[in-house]
Amino acid sequence: MYIMRTIDKNINSLDLTHIATGYPHTIILNSKETQLAMDNTKTMNHTWDLMCQSVYSRLGEWIPDNFEVDFMTVNGIKRAFH
Repeated sequence: MYIMRTIDKNINSLDLTHIATGYPHTIILNSKETQLAMDNTKTMNHTWDLMCQSVYSRLGEWIPDNFEVDFMTVNGIKRAFH
């Protein structure tokens, strides 16, 4: 498992790659989105969809079908997503 500490320990984000262009992209998550993204229960697909809808409502960026998630940073700790 790849783990790396970032400078800001309060940052929560997704490091993504845009599928069509291959460009890297970062989305900063609010606390609720972070909580939803970290769900590891049997409802995790549903909560992931809720997180994506929240990001879309807030930023206008739709993650599914547009981005590949590479890393997730929680409390400044960067981890491989899958």
